[in-house]
Amino acid sequence: MQTQTTGPTAKQLNYLRALASRSGTTFAAPRTRREASGEIARMKRVLARSGTYREVPRGEDERVHYATAPAKGEVHGRGAEASWRKPGVATTPRPRRKRALLACYEADGARRALYAERALEGGLRLVDRPASGGGRAYLIDRDLEPDGAAAIRALAADYVDKAKRLGRIPMARA
Repeated sequence: MQTQTTGPTAKQLNYLRALASRSGTTFAAPRTRREASGEIARMKRVLARSGTYREVPRGEDERVHYATAPAKGEVHGRGAEASWRKPGVATTPRPRRKRALLACYEADGARRALYAERALEGGLRLVDRPASGGGRAYLIDRDLEPDGAAAIRALAADYVDKAKRLGRIPMARA
């Protein structure tokens, strides 16, 4: 039995890249033409199962892009200077989270507040924030049950007690 030692053709590799782009999958780089043929067959089966396989006429596959690829005009600048927004373009504001004040305390010469916030995913979280102005916020706990109000209040009281004993923000590095 003769083994095939020649590498895959450029045409096979280009076809593999096009199939991978259309299917949203990756492939291991084949070492031989036989491996490349096997990989092409496997990717065709993946596309056939997902119902998205179709032969793309030559030259049209350059227009096939990943859904997560940046659209034209989304990126400004090049290399390390690149950014997602063009200068001067207003961004949409982030949705405000609903929060309830649970307790206040003083630490490190600043007034702090504990809030129960509704996370965007739906659960509650306990957050330590500056009482006024800007500053560092600390996540104390997340994925809290909304119906456990007594437990959340007990957790906040314990946190404030610990802050008073330490004389600093408990979640901050010492």
